[in-house]
Amino acid sequence: AITADATEYELANESQVLYFYSPFARNVMDRIVHNIEQSLQKWPRDLLVLFSGVIGMRESAFGSRPQYERLQRGRHIDIYRHRSS
Repeated sequence: AITADATEYELANESQVLYFYSPFARNVMDRIVHNIEQSLQKWPRDLLVLFSGVIGMRESAFGSRPQYERLQRGRHIDIYRHRSS
């Protein structure tokens, strides 16, 4: 287990599957997504995101960002793939 400030956590530079379960307030989630984006720009790689929670939060975190393709929308979870540039 990792105990850390999620806004300061650095992803490993390898393919990842991230799972979020209604984790944070919108402003915190925006900072986390920004950090994910910086990591992907520095080390391009495959990334899947599973996001569970209310649809509005799923949309604001990943669904409204063009670099993420929604692969599936479920009642409680969306699955996104990061589109490489």
